Amino acid sequence: MRITLLTLFTLLLTVFIGHAQGDLSRFRDMRASSAENEFKRMGYELAGIDKSSTSIIQYWYNDRRRSCVAATINDGRVRFAIETKDQKCFDKMDRSSNNYNRRYDNNNRYDNNNRYSSRASSLDDLKGMKDWEAYNELDRMGYERQHNFRDDGRDYIVWYNNRLKKCIKSWQSGGYIKGIAGSDECGKINYIKGWDRYRAYRELEDRGYREQRGFRDDGKDYKVWYNYRLRKCIKTWESNRKIAGVAGSKRCN
Repeated sequence: MRITLLTLFTLLLTVFIGHAQGDLSRFRDMRASSAENEFKRMGYELAGIDKSSTSIIQYWYNDRRRSCVAATINDGRVRFAIETKDQKCFDKMDRSSNNYNRRYDNNNRYDNNNRYSSRASSLDDLKGMKDWEAYNELDRMGYERQHNFRDDGRDYIVWYNNRLKKCIKSWQSGGYIKGIAGSDECGKINYIKGWDRYRAYRELEDRGYREQRGFRDDGKDYKVWYNYRLRKCIKTWESNRKIAGVAGSKRCN
């Protein structure tokens, strides 16, 4: 029985660690120094660095998992971190990153063959681009990453441009952008259902929601949130320290 329990514990621990390693969303807005320590704790090694006029892209490689992560850093914080299949990350594993730093100017960037190519001038230009390059371009265009969702077997990333009041979604395959289209997902927040309550509350704040008040009804404890940009009011309730539900609310004052 002791062997069985030990085996079960080991399996559960492996699943937990694997899940933690796969959750890159927690790096968003993390200080670059803290992210570096976290990557190292997870078994990643710095494989290379690319620099532009506005940001730095760090490549982190985990040999055991054969996993490569590209982290885009701006103003000392991680804007986003994604898994990438870019061969450049693997090629840089055993080389000095200083020999591979590349400078970008305001109008150009290097492509895979070390030639300059024009920056994307429209969303259509992003199709076929490497995922991390496209995400960097979206950030430059003023789009902020909102959340991920899955529909019909495809994983999407939702982006919002506050200046243009425009919501879009992108999807990729094999490390390359396959499509970008308009989306109505920017105001949706149902994906936090089942999350740990503190993680969900941080996500709501990151999305622009501010807690207004709490109340109790029919044996449930509610929190009411308002998003001033979207002019949207919602309420959340929890069970066993996890978010049990999210719904619209008419009482934000």
